[in-house]
Amino acid sequence: MFAGGAVTFLLLRGEGRVKDNRLLPAGFDQAAALQAAIAPVGVNADLDFVGGGDEVHCRLGVSDAARPLTVEVEFLYQPLTPRWAAELFTSATPEALGFQVMYESADRTPERIGAASVVVR
Repeated sequence: MFAGGAVTFLLLRGEGRVKDNRLLPAGFDQAAALQAAIAPVGVNADLDFVGGGDEVHCRLGVSDAARPLTVEVEFLYQPLTPRWAAELFTSATPEALGFQVMYESADRTPERIGAASVVVR
């Protein structure tokens, strides 16, 4: 999202979307009735961005690394980032402060949704 040309993560400051990185629920049908209102944005070139999963490709510059090299990746889901929460709490509204109490007492451990490992020889 952009606000005055700068990237932002706050919806209220956004002027547009670059790419929607939501994890779509399994069974999400982009041809459904409300598709235009709820469809992910900026994913047209990502053909495997579907309900229930997505395939992610990573390129690592490891040409100078000693072999064999083990690359391990872990995918974590966190519904509310600490950065977003901190920005919300600066508003100091009664609602934000009430939410802050709940947020700070909650288990905010990210959920592990996937992992992969590969040995590069």
